[in-house]
Amino acid sequence: MIWVRAEFLNMNSPEYLQLRDQMQKYHVGSFAMTVRFEPPFLYRNQPYEAAELLNRLQRDSKLPLLVAADFERGVTMRLQGATTFPHAMAFGATGKLDYGGSLRADHGAGGRAIGVHWNFFRC
Repeated sequence: MIWVRAEFLNMNSPEYLQLRDQMQKYHVGSFAMTVRFEPPFLYRNQPYEAAELLNRLQRDSKLPLLVAADFERGVTMRLQGATTFPHAMAFGATGKLDYGGSLRADHGAGGRAIGVHWNFFRC
């Protein structure tokens, strides 16, 4: 698994060509999606940029890719325009198990919408 930044990359850009070539040369089977981080700033991008990049990588791969991301508080941790959630501890403090189920369902749907299969979030 190698990291990929969810940002617009032209299909002929050196960054994209390097990702594609590494994927094919080293038989990479998965990517971990993230965004640019320059402390103290985390630069969240648009969901369309992430979906377009991840879908293009899927098309260029010989085998289906497994894509992971850290969406602990939802897709909005890395991308703009999604629902913002509190930390998991806030859901646990309510003592209502169905809140955790709703949170997992929303995280899963948001991730699937952009091409993420595995969320590094545990509820």
